[in-house]
Amino acid sequence: SCCNALPIGGPQPPHEIAPSEEAIQKLRERWKEALDVSPDGAFDIAITETEMTALANKALATIEEPPPIENLQIHFQDSLMNIYATVTVHEALPIPAMVALSVSAANGEINVSVKEAEFGGLTSMPSESAMETVTNIFNDLVDQIIQDEIGKNVAITDVQIEEGKMTLSGTLNAE
Repeated sequence: SCCNALPIGGPQPPHEIAPSEEAIQKLRERWKEALDVSPDGAFDIAITETEMTALANKALATIEEPPPIENLQIHFQDSLMNIYATVTVHEALPIPAMVALSVSAANGEINVSVKEAEFGGLTSMPSESAMETVTNIFNDLVDQIIQDEIGKNVAITDVQIEEGKMTLSGTLNAE
């Protein structure tokens, strides 16, 4: 294990976010309140970076064949969801990576598209197939988080990303 200490250059998160069960609990309480006060099922809920990081790590842990991702952190900046992680490709050295996602709402669902990806020191627009794979992983992850936390009967009508938080607007569909 001579080589584990070699630092590999690459994207670093602006600050550390530690995922916690407490963050998920806070979000659940806010979500319940948002629905309790809504007479017509319409809601706005802000999700912080800490909460999204906790949810994403929790969702990753439930995937049967998890992608080779560690230290996953989610930061909201410049209207994008920036996902920082350490990625191990083909059992090589772990590489710091960052994927910048644009998040929008269409047809009641959240759509995620990759704007930029950085692996190690390389900034690239990955190949179509790599983009598709990454987009699918994160679309599935976000879908799973929303279904697990917010429920299946939700139509998301708007997504706004500001520094440090993402606000989802939508309506609860009658079952």
